[in-house]
Amino acid sequence: MGWPAAFALTLIIELPLMLFLLRGLPVYRIISYGLLMNLVSHTLLWFVFPQIFPRNYFIFLGELAVISIEFIFLSFFFPKEDRKRLLLVALMINFMSFLVGEMLNESQFLCAGC
Repeated sequence: MGWPAAFALTLIIELPLMLFLLRGLPVYRIISYGLLMNLVSHTLLWFVFPQIFPRNYFIFLGELAVISIEFIFLSFFFPKEDRKRLLLVALMINFMSFLVGEMLNESQFLCAGC
């Protein structure tokens, strides 16, 4: 899966989850900030972090960096929200997009000869 498809999949998974987890906040802010946040973090994950992190640790360190970056973004965008809630949001949205991405990659691998 190339970057555009992976980015679209990330948005399809993370934006609705953000809307659910941050319900009560303005929808337009969640969507616009979510788009900006993911554009930055997803681009870093795909194009910058592979050059920085050792291959054996890339998934762990890359995802940890994305969670940290997105937590910082969320804290900046929603300064009145509880930090624990925002950290939980960053963890949950990234866990779900990582999980779905891995499941899709595995299914493509298993069905390569289908």
